[in-house]
Formats: sequence, structure tokens, C-alpha cells
Amino acid sequence: MISRASSTRATLLALIAALAAGCGGGGTTTPVTAQSPSQKTALVQFQIIVRSPSSTARRPAYISTSTKSASIAVTPSGGSAGTPTIVNCTTVCSAQILAPVGSDIFTVNLYDGTNAGGNLLSTGTLTQTIVIDQANTVSVTFNGVVASLSVVLTPSSVTAGTSTTVAVRANALDADGNTIIGPGSYANASGGALAVNLADSDGSGATHLSQSSLSAPTSGITLSYNGAAIANPTITASATGLTSGQAILTVNTAVHTITEFATPTSSSGPYFITAGPDGNLWFTEFNAYNIGRVTPSGTITEFATPTPNHTYYITTGPDGNLWFTEGGGNVARVTPSGTITEFATSAGFAPNFIRTGPDGNLWFTEEVASKIGRVTPSGTITEFATPTSGSAPFFITTGPDGNLWFTESGAGKIGKVTPSGTITEFATPTSGSGPNFITTGPDGNLWFTENGVGKIGRVTPSGTITEFATPTSNSGPYVITTGPDGNLWFTENNVGKIGRVMPSGTITEFATSAINSGPSNITTGPDGNLWFTEAGAAKIGRVTPSGTITEFATPTPNSFPSYITTGPDGNLWFTELGASKIGRINP
Repeated sequence: MISRASSTRATLLALIAALAAGCGGGGTTTPVTAQSPSQKTALVQFQIIVRSPSSTARRPAYISTSTKSASIAVTPSGGSAGTPTIVNCTTVCSAQILAPVGSDIFTVNLYDGTNAGGNLLSTGTLTQTIVIDQANTVSVTFNGVVASLSVVLTPSSVTAGTSTTVAVRANALDADGNTIIGPGSYANASGGALAVNLADSDGSGATHLSQSSLSAPTSGITLSYNGAAIANPTITASATGLTSGQAILTVNTAVHTITEFATPTSSSGPYFITAGPDGNLWFTEFNAYNIGRVTPSGTITEFATPTPNHTYYITTGPDGNLWFTEGGGNVARVTPSGTITEFATSAGFAPNFIRTGPDGNLWFTEEVASKIGRVTPSGTITEFATPTSGSAPFFITTGPDGNLWFTESGAGKIGKVTPSGTITEFATPTSGSGPNFITTGPDGNLWFTENGVGKIGRVTPSGTITEFATPTSNSGPYVITTGPDGNLWFTENNVGKIGRVMPSGTITEFATSAINSGPSNITTGPDGNLWFTEAGAAKIGRVTPSGTITEFATPTPNSFPSYITTGPDGNLWFTELGASKIGRINP
């Protein structure tokens, strides 16, 4: 600040040192009136208050509590730096320097030793035009000199199966262990700019850092964790020439408790299960001719079908209702309140799988009648016969091309049906292939299991089929799904294994604990792993993308777990056909 003396034209200057980067103490200046020796220079009173670490009078402007001395140099425009003024500090650093009128570069360094000795703690440089007879305000922002790094994670531990956001604090410390804060940038031992890199040792994709580098104290950095069961990842902060800082995120194994809920009707035979639009789970009861609804807390309500028929597969429709197939040739609709309406097909044979199509209708397979059916939300059914009689269409799904694709287990073919009902068939290269389940892969193709010949098939939207044999012959591949790792995963019912096939066609198998475990249905869980049912072993299995299998026995022996899905509560829910129960397991 410049003030005008009443007796002379001399300019008086006070340097306002707003020391904005540093750690532990506060800096202020006090303007002092001083007589300038000439009109070309001005005396500058420089003053910093160093606060103790316990001081409560802290401000957003900080310097290190370890400051013992300061070096102040002024360089006029086009000139050379003058001899620095060295001042030792106690609780105050105070000095007077000469500042030439005009454009000056002020350089201020702070040290943890006396007489500008020891370690450089922070440095600040600015260019300021000093004008005669005019108030001048000069402020400098200090960049903290980093000597070491540390990382703090909050929380420091997470639980597998629960997605969590972890706060990451990367601390830069000066030579005396004080934490450097902003708004200044980081500097190296020479006073130059310094970049700090953040790295995550986890390569599975289960964790993700929101930021990988920083050049100044930064808040708001996070590590997202998707709940997968992984090895404890290490988060490292590093910079050239410095001691790195690390923190380990502990991933605790969840309990994976299985809870069973008995259906009101004994021997009901729960079969297929899906998440409903009302926040509950809905399932078919094959033996009892019912549709069941189970709340996340486990309360089960049953709704009897108007016609006593076996109930098979159920899905959420585009109209906010549930749709299912049943014996006797019916397709039925159940509202979330439990009202069931049946719609008869022409053939009178039991429809199989049912799915919502891209056209806003429901599409289903008629295995015995060799037809594909379409039902509108209002209940109008249209059927389309496959070109091959006895083709036995089984599973149906929406393809990446906007058509429906289905397997024909009796004909060894893959079928495509347009929303208008035009069917095209593509024969598999191997006779007796018995295509079973089909799904859209991450590569934009359709992938299916060939239960009869132990192969996995891939069909392009144009109809080109390629087969890949499983390493184990007669493996009985059954259900296939796209995994969270960009590969396809499938169950091998005959040999007690889980298979993984890459889009390139490379297959790897992972064995369960028993060859007769009978892996059946498989789905991606909310924890980033694959979960499957083991009908023959009365177990629920989990396989990580790396292939580690863990099995959990159901409380009821011979429960015959069939289908499994993720519920609205973040748990896995499954049917127990042999025990007439619904099971729940936390991931």
C-alpha cells in the first residue's frame, strides 16, 4: 500500500504478503511509514506473523510453522536481481527492502533454518508495477515445497457386495512434516513445479480413482468401489525424487447369509423368478399352478391361476405388469396387485420362454407347436410358424439388430424373427447341436449354448455361425449370459463346471466342488461377480471374473435351486424347486 507523506513527495510502500500456500501457520503484514531515499526507490516494510501449531487464530492463508528465516529479493524490469535481504524469524519475520519504482519481480523464500539455511519450505514470486504517488497493493502466493507424500482413505475398509465411495486425501508434506495446503501449487526442492501422481494397484476394474494426478492441494478425490470381491488394493501417491505415500483399502468378505422363505402352499415347486416393476420379486410355482410374489423382507403371497396349469417362465412386461407362460397353451398377465388374466394360444401346447420385445410387445416360444408367439399388452396373440417343422423353439431374446433371436433345439438352428413376424433360420455347423439358451454378447453378436454337442455358438446379425468346443467333452452347456468383464459366462450342467468364453472364442472352464453339482442358471450379481444355482448340490455358487468359485449351501438339503436373479434390495434371490422355498443371499 502507498501513502503520501505530508512533508515530502517521497513514496512509502508496504508489501502485503498474502502467503497463500504453506502449512500450519498464518501470515500477515503490517504497513509501516518509511521515508524513501529517492524518488526512484521506495522502502518496503515486510512482515510475516508465524503462528504456532496450536493457534486458533488461523486463516485460509498459511505458512509452515517451522519457518525460521526468510529471503526477500527484488529484480527490476530488465535488470538483475538485487542482493536478497535475509531475516531471521521468531513469531514474526520483519525486514525493510528497497523496491525500484516500475515493474519489479518480488521473490520470497521461507526456510526451516536460520539465515536462509536448512530446507526450503515455500517459495513465492510475483511481478508488480510500483507507481509513485499511488496506492500499490502487492500480494504473493507461496508454493509449498514437497518433501514427502501420504495417502489417507475414508473409510479405510469396505465390504464385498456393497458399492462404496471412498474419499482419497493425498497429502503433501514439507521437510518438517507439516501438511501443505492451497491455494498455491506444489514445488520441488529447487522451487520448480511438481506433479503428484495417484495410482491404484487394482487391475480388475472393481475400483476407480476419480483423479490420477494433481499439481496443487486438491479436495474431492474419490475411489469408487463396485462391491466385487477383490484383493486389497493399494493407493499410491508418488512424485519424482520423493518418498511415496501409500494407503491400503481393506476389502472385507461379506457373510453371504442364505435365508429361506417357505411358500404358503407345500410342494409348490417354485421355478422361475424375476424382479418386478413394483419393487418385489415374482416367481412361478410349477406344481401349485400359482404365481408367487415375495417382498424384499420375505413375505410371500400366492395368486392362483384361473385355469389349473403348470406355470413356467415370467418376465416384466412393457405395461408395468408381469407376463408368464403356463401349460394348456396360455400366456397370462398378472398385475402387481395379483389379478391374473389368461390368453389362449391356438395350439393348446405350453409356451416356454417369454420376453419383452423391442416393439413394445411380448414374444414367446412354443416348443411343441414349433411357433413363435407375439402378444400385445392388451392380450392379442399372433403366432408365426417356424419354416422347419419340429424345430422346437426354446429360448428367445432381443438381438442388437432390433429383431428377436431364438434357439431351435429340435432342428439344430438359430432363428431370427422381425417385429412384423418374418422368420429366418440359420443352421448350426454341427448336427444334433441342440441349441438351448441365447443372449446378446458384448461384441454385438448373439451367443448361444449347444447342449447336445458341448459347444458354444456365435451368430452374427447377418447369420454367420461359428462354433467353439468346450475343453471338456459332453459338458452340457446350458444357460449363457454376458458378464461384467466383457466376456460370456455359461453353466456346464453335465460336468459341474462354469465356463467363460471371450469374444474371440477362447474358452476357460472352472470346476465346482462336485461333478454332479448341476450348475443351471447364471446371472451377473450386483457385486460385479457371477452367481449361479447348483441344482444337484443344493448350493448357490459365486464366480469372480478371474475364475475363483465359492459355494454356499442352502439350509435345506435337496432344495434343487433353479433360477437366480438380482432383487431390488441388492441381494440375490433364487427359487428352490425341491424345497418349495424362495432363497435370498447377500452378495
